[in-house]
Amino acid sequence: MRVRLVPLALVLTMVVEIVVFVLVGNAIGFGLALLLLLALSLVGGFVLKHEGVRAWTRFQTVVQAGERSNIDTVIIGGRVRKYRGQVVGLDMVRLKAMVEESRSHLFSAVGYRPDVFAELLPKLG
Repeated sequence: MRVRLVPLALVLTMVVEIVVFVLVGNAIGFGLALLLLLALSLVGGFVLKHEGVRAWTRFQTVVQAGERSNIDTVIIGGRVRKYRGQVVGLDMVRLKAMVEESRSHLFSAVGYRPDVFAELLPKLG
């Protein structure tokens, strides 16, 4: 339901911006309003660039310092997927079957034949 409101919100935002620009233009003059719009756009671009670079630098620092072993909790789409180092909310038997099915499909698609002796050995897990 919320996703359907996004285009409407974007259109309403554009309409409001145009209305405000016209009102400001009528109040202070079109040329001055255009100059003000240009100046604010330049300031906004500078701030975006400056803060974006800082945020990207901080993000890279966190990513480079992180290792799988020291990540305690992972939240994806508002749901906890890993907690205290353990994967949660996942059917591991089904996941294993899907992985094996995908692997078999990919092997056959590229013509790869797994080691015949490996099939004779006892499976782990």
